[in-house]
Amino acid sequence: MNKAFILITFSIALSLLTTQCKKKKEVTKETTQYSMSENQPSSEMSNKVQPMVIDRNYSWPGSTDPFTMLSQRTSGDTLFLKVQYGGGCKEHVFTMNTQLMWMKSLPPQLNLWLEHESNDDLCRALITKELAFDLKGVRSPTGNKVSLIINNDREKTVAYEWR
Repeated sequence: MNKAFILITFSIALSLLTTQCKKKKEVTKETTQYSMSENQPSSEMSNKVQPMVIDRNYSWPGSTDPFTMLSQRTSGDTLFLKVQYGGGCKEHVFTMNTQLMWMKSLPPQLNLWLEHESNDDLCRALITKELAFDLKGVRSPTGNKVSLIINNDREKTVAYEWR
């Protein structure tokens, strides 16, 4: 009877270990699937550029699911953000919001809010992803340059210039 118990326990442990290995492979696929670099052809990048949500009645909820902003930059009419978050088992959704209310300054400043929806993903892999958002809709009517403030972080503003 002890041998049967040991055999059953070993079988359960082996099946759990196999399941965890499969999950790690899926996490790796997600990380590479969404990563973008400047060296990729622009056609690949344009497929992943998300629209900016412009809503004059938008109200920042105060917090979203946790994430860390690693870097932010503009290239042409696109805002690139590199973010990091925990997860790996469910799809995460990021949306960029603005009220389109420019602050009176030179250059004008504009608040943007990045929201993260984790869909209750309790997995613990550390995912790094580069997001891309279309900036054409946030051009100031008074010039050709805007200083973007993301999630009220005034120390890390991003300059957006167009011709």
